Amino acid sequence: GGEGELQARLFIIARMLRIFLIGCGVMFLLVSISSLTFDYFARLTEAKAFIEQSMNRSRAPMARALWNFDIDQLKIAVSSMPEMPGVLLAEIYDDHNLVVASASKPDFTGTGIDEVISIPLFDPAQAGVIGSIRVHLSYAPIRADFLGSTITVVLRQFPILASAITALP
Repeated sequence: GGEGELQARLFIIARMLRIFLIGCGVMFLLVSISSLTFDYFARLTEAKAFIEQSMNRSRAPMARALWNFDIDQLKIAVSSMPEMPGVLLAEIYDDHNLVVASASKPDFTGTGIDEVISIPLFDPAQAGVIGSIRVHLSYAPIRADFLGSTITVVLRQFPILASAITALP
């Protein structure tokens, strides 16, 4: 009778509620991870834009120093670049593709490079390329933040999802 039918309805309602909670948990995970991914790519873009702007600001003085073959000035100009976030190695090449000045992070081993950005250096008349600036980048800190944040979100949501799933009849 009536009590058995009520039990069956409560059972169905409880099951639907758990499925709803699981769905909400999964949606929360998807939205959170999507947001973290968006933030990750935005940070990559910002980091690259910052480096490119810095390189472009240094372009004229470096080109002038390269044109005058002022190696000391080139070494000074390139020495601060590895202090920028993500820069592992900065190099200035001449028109024969030979390194005339370079600087790297103290712990740089030649590995871990994610991207190399190169911009040309022009002669004073802007008529010809006399060399280039190349910066070797690592996005490891940004990746580590993304991975840590993603793991934190999943670990915080996992007990909720696990309890909802294990409670399903």
